[in-house]
Amino acid sequence: MLRNGTVILYPYKKSRSFITNFVGRVICFVTLSKYTHASVYFRKYVYESTMFANNEIFGVRKTKSIPGGVEFYQLKTSLTRQQADRFGKILDKRVKEEEPYNIFKLLVLMIVYPTRNLWRKLGWIPFDNKIFGSICSEFVDEAFKAAGIDLIPSHPEGYTAPVDFTRSKLLEKVE
Repeated sequence: MLRNGTVILYPYKKSRSFITNFVGRVICFVTLSKYTHASVYFRKYVYESTMFANNEIFGVRKTKSIPGGVEFYQLKTSLTRQQADRFGKILDKRVKEEEPYNIFKLLVLMIVYPTRNLWRKLGWIPFDNKIFGSICSEFVDEAFKAAGIDLIPSHPEGYTAPVDFTRSKLLEKVE
């Protein structure tokens, strides 16, 4: 049984869509990882910011279906009641706001992510100002931060990629 606050990571999987395949391969290449998407499990729902749903550009959605072929990383400790309340509120708020998926951020991420150590040394943080919309991993990271949990404290910038969650000291892989 999955615990509240479990991060779901999606390895690259070939799709019928040329665009989905292209974007997935580029994400794998840029991040040097097999993961192309991240979502979060909370109170029997999967919350995600997604680019494609029924072949339409989408945004934040809430579903009951847990996909197959994914990997789960759960918090090493359970959410407190206060954290769970904040976490649920921010997740539901983002769904209700119909926040779009931000393709611009994804494109910039593909340029910035491989050179992130250089930008850290220079003190430049892209997306330091709030830009409307989010990408999947940013959505997951911000939801946890809203609940008072910084999954990647050494990674303050907004260009989080799905693979970054595997490096979190607060998460453990569910076997």
